[in-house]
Amino acid sequence: MEVQQDAPNGPENQSPENMPTPTGIPSQQQTGAPLFQIDPRFQSLPMEEAIARTHQSIVTPLYMKIKELEDRTNRFDSYAENLALIVDNPDAQVAFIREFAPQFVPKMDIDDQVKAELDRQFGADFKFDPDEAKNDHWSTSAKYQRKMNNLYNEIEAKQKGSNSKTFAEIKKEVVARKTQSNENVNKQLEELKLSGVPDEEIKTFMQWAPKASLKDLHAHWRAMNNFTNGPNLTSMQGGPITPNDIYNKADLLFGRAKS
Repeated sequence: MEVQQDAPNGPENQSPENMPTPTGIPSQQQTGAPLFQIDPRFQSLPMEEAIARTHQSIVTPLYMKIKELEDRTNRFDSYAENLALIVDNPDAQVAFIREFAPQFVPKMDIDDQVKAELDRQFGADFKFDPDEAKNDHWSTSAKYQRKMNNLYNEIEAKQKGSNSKTFAEIKKEVVARKTQSNENVNKQLEELKLSGVPDEEIKTFMQWAPKASLKDLHAHWRAMNNFTNGPNLTSMQGGPITPNDIYNKADLLFGRAKS
């Protein structure tokens, strides 16, 4: 009986699909993935350098595209921040218009502004009496004159301060105040954590607080104030209040029943 010998496992006897590539990368038949194609511009270079240069030629355009998208996003965020500042801050509005469209800067007539405010406070039909203002310090005319002087000083100071600041300077001040406010909030949150308040409770509170209206805050303050300044519960019929009762009242006050 003739015994069939296995063929030598040399490269000349291996099928094409099992042949290793020069770089040790599995072939297309083994992985099902397309072979790495060397850029024709680099085919004359040594294999390792050709692969590196081809890889760089693919990655660099992708990186530049991502960078371009990031720049666009940053510019959009900056536009959004500037728009919000212009809407919310009158000084920023004036500074922005003064820098980018000076022809549209509104002329500030101080006399008209002072008169409008005095009419609002004292009435448009009020007749100022200079003699009364001079002789009677507590008279309405004296109050009118003091208010008029204060208004002129305030408006002139505000106009001077607004005109001396650029839009970038105003934005920097607003960002600094916001940053300081955030730092204060974070500091208070850390104090809450150190006092033993659970993280989940802090998270729930922080979600509720920004949405709470002044009416909600007043209701909670009033309830807590009444609870703190209420009658001496230890002298009431039924005995002293227990710690669990206190916890339940506080939890119910903030909308979370104790299990």
